[in-house]
Amino acid sequence: MGSPFSQPLSHPHAGFPAEFAAGPRYAWTVRAVGDLSPVPEPVRGRVIPATVPGCIHTDLMDAGLIPDPAVGMNEREVQWVSWTDWRYELVFDAAPGLFGHHEIDLVFECLDTVARLELNGQEIGEAQSEFIPHRFGVLGHLRPGENRLAVTFTSPLRYIHEQAKKHGPLPVNGDWDPFCYIRKCASNFQWDWGPKVATCGISSGVQLIARPLRESPLVSEGNAATTRAHPSLDPLSFQLRAGSKSSFCLGANWIPEGLWPRDRTYLRVRRRLEQARAAGMNMIRIWGGGRYEPDWFYDTCDELGLMVWQDFMFACACYPEHEEFRTLVEAEARYQVARLSRHPSVVLWCGGNECEWAYDSWGFKEKLAETGQGNRGWGQYYYRELLPRIVEELSPGTPYIPNSPFSPTPGRHPNDVSEGDRHTWDLIGDEFRSHLPRFCSEFGIQSPSCRQTLAEAGLLVGPVAPGTVVPATLAARQRGPGGMQRWYDEPLARLFPAATGFDEWLEQAHEMQARHLYTAIVWLRANPRVCSGALIWQLNDAWPGLSWSLIDSAGREKPAYEAVKRAFAPRLIDVFPIEGRDHLVIINDTGESWVGRHEVGGRSVPFDVGPRSAARIPLV
Repeated sequence: MGSPFSQPLSHPHAGFPAEFAAGPRYAWTVRAVGDLSPVPEPVRGRVIPATVPGCIHTDLMDAGLIPDPAVGMNEREVQWVSWTDWRYELVFDAAPGLFGHHEIDLVFECLDTVARLELNGQEIGEAQSEFIPHRFGVLGHLRPGENRLAVTFTSPLRYIHEQAKKHGPLPVNGDWDPFCYIRKCASNFQWDWGPKVATCGISSGVQLIARPLRESPLVSEGNAATTRAHPSLDPLSFQLRAGSKSSFCLGANWIPEGLWPRDRTYLRVRRRLEQARAAGMNMIRIWGGGRYEPDWFYDTCDELGLMVWQDFMFACACYPEHEEFRTLVEAEARYQVARLSRHPSVVLWCGGNECEWAYDSWGFKEKLAETGQGNRGWGQYYYRELLPRIVEELSPGTPYIPNSPFSPTPGRHPNDVSEGDRHTWDLIGDEFRSHLPRFCSEFGIQSPSCRQTLAEAGLLVGPVAPGTVVPATLAARQRGPGGMQRWYDEPLARLFPAATGFDEWLEQAHEMQARHLYTAIVWLRANPRVCSGALIWQLNDAWPGLSWSLIDSAGREKPAYEAVKRAFAPRLIDVFPIEGRDHLVIINDTGESWVGRHEVGGRSVPFDVGPRSAARIPLV
């Protein structure tokens, strides 16, 4: 049939930095439409230059119409943006080579999120998901010469509230907006480590593609691609069961890097993955409140030998099961599983994050019963029926678990310590050694960004928060449940005298995170007959402030990063208190036995530890 003819209508290498790209840029514009009551007067009726790929917040920032939400207290000043509809427009000349073909498609790699599309004043389709590409046939609408393309985005906040009113409320984490009603990055609506900046926009590449005959759609329902071999990675090496002879899974959870599409460049994201590998990690969990990553992310994991635990995009909520929503989820799952199954790095699919745990134990079940919706679908259909069926069909042989955490035994608590996968948020520091999960895919403690990062974001100016030495601008970024008391005041008081100034407090907070993560990792690794994995919450960050990350939003490694690097070393010796007695803990996660002696307390202690093993030798 010959190669299709294409004409890019955006940056031709979406997601890559400018130095990797070449080709034309188009003069996209954007303006507020619909109800303009939330819109400040300087923005009403104004046509603004737009960047594609991009989003409305960065377009407004570039035009000087809103401040950067990542700086100071600016987040509060930009909430109107997410309550507004926005219309992106482009006037372009269609390349002559497009015509004469049997089909011409307009293809968007990613539309964020609910949108209506028009070409030359005629509607050509709509979009309702950020998680699939979209293809619209435009043969009868495209003209030789000048054409006008318009993409009108519905306010994401107004949309989810309208959907919740139409279909009935569903519980979500905290008092957040009903993010469960849209197939869009959940943490875009606020999370316990990030701001509320619900974006919209054309966040990836756009092309016109002419084809002689219709070929397979982008949302594929075909067979999975053949898995490619990779010398550094065994794609079935990941096991959740105890006693596995495969390597212990050492890694961290991945959240969307930065706040905006232009933050998620190839070089920046690759650097984060290289930092993970340099810290001794062999696994990254792509968490279900974020996004599926672009192909080059998984190519990089293939290259670096990083296994990928891939969540489907469900997190901390009940999700609707009406027919329209089910259709969106199935299209998303079929596309993503078919796309990613070729990567040897993708070794596990997981139905979602903490959804079954929330339903069981966070009062979600009771909330549904109180509103008379106790028998209503809440998302379990996806985790237990639809998603495992699609994984089996399109990526046979790849393990699947319904949610994280989970317990495989029916009737057992989802976050039970004795089996399956656990999230440990109830134990800090030395308390962590009071339990031993089979696999721990979330654990951690907060710390602030590095001092220079905080200063650059304007978070070290202004009055001090009452009863502390922390600037109020920084304390305002505390989004974690329990606030500053849970994540700083109480645990710091166990370890240190009260800080007399901010710099001392910052040093203590960083040291606390480093100690906790080191203690937790060594404990889990010291028991490989029971536990087979430790995934830290979290590797990277979205903005400056207070979070559980090892690497802050400017790419600076916190002190905990070095502590984790030591704890993840293939061979490790340390003295550890266990059950009231000091023990010499020896961890050997290599393929060869480790024989030697260690000097401790004036004694020379001999040891002989087999491959993929650990030993604990009492010292008294």
